[in-house]
Amino acid sequence: MKSLATQQPTVVLDLNRKRRKYTPDVLVSWRSDVEWPFGVQTVAFEVKPFQILQAEHSELAPKFRAARQVLKGMGIGFRVITDRSIETPRLANALRMNEARSYRPREEWYNAASAKFRWREEPFELAELTSVLASEGVRPFEAEGFIWHWIARGFIQCDLTRPIIGSTKCIWWMMRTLQSTRPHEKGAGD
Repeated sequence: MKSLATQQPTVVLDLNRKRRKYTPDVLVSWRSDVEWPFGVQTVAFEVKPFQILQAEHSELAPKFRAARQVLKGMGIGFRVITDRSIETPRLANALRMNEARSYRPREEWYNAASAKFRWREEPFELAELTSVLASEGVRPFEAEGFIWHWIARGFIQCDLTRPIIGSTKCIWWMMRTLQSTRPHEKGAGD
């Protein structure tokens, strides 16, 4: 991202032959992966709760169409986003991982989980990991902290675009590497 600004730029819109000022909520600029011929891309975002967007659609739609047209003339894209597009499982998972990064699970918990899953070639469910931890005397809230910490650190890999629940399929971080290791070599590096 090159820049981020809130409440910029203010533009003048022609709505039903009346001039109105309009300022989008956020203006974001970033460099494209393919700089030439695209260079820097800039998009103005209007953020509205979905319910308000639905309830006030007839009033908001002409304003947004006019804003899109004016901003396009300035070389700026325009998008309306709602709480539905912001509040996604991926965001919720990212917040949980961020909170769990500083969590410090006990080494014996890691060792118990690693002993169970590190040679496993097929995915496992998080509920199974929770059971392994419970057999080590780990309380449920501690197990949850452990799981989120190891997801955040990449030791447990799962689909972060979906809600993380007990039936979530995961793989242990070494599984892909170990799948290519020949069986007689598995004990060599322990």
